[in-house]
Amino acid sequence: MRTITCKKCGQTYEIGLSANFIAICPQCKISIGCECEYGFGPITPCEIYAGSKEIAKITGSTPYRLDSDDLDIHAELEKGYTNLEVYKEATDIIIKAVGS
Repeated sequence: MRTITCKKCGQTYEIGLSANFIAICPQCKISIGCECEYGFGPITPCEIYAGSKEIAKITGSTPYRLDSDDLDIHAELEKGYTNLEVYKEATDIIIKAVGS
């Protein structure tokens, strides 16, 4: 496990160990961390956490997929590998869904 803290509210979360992850603070509805193998290896699969709970995953490559049973999201993503655009696209979708 690893600990990640929201810089806005100070809430701390425990998330799984992964080479590729995105963490979102469910309180503040903001991205609080991201780590990946960009430039060194594949950027998928990528687990997406809301707090300590894994709620979604990015899989595949060109096209990438975003899947979340918790949020009823099953979508092909439009963005790609360069500059982690696919991570930004997925983060925006998840933050919007968590906020509603």
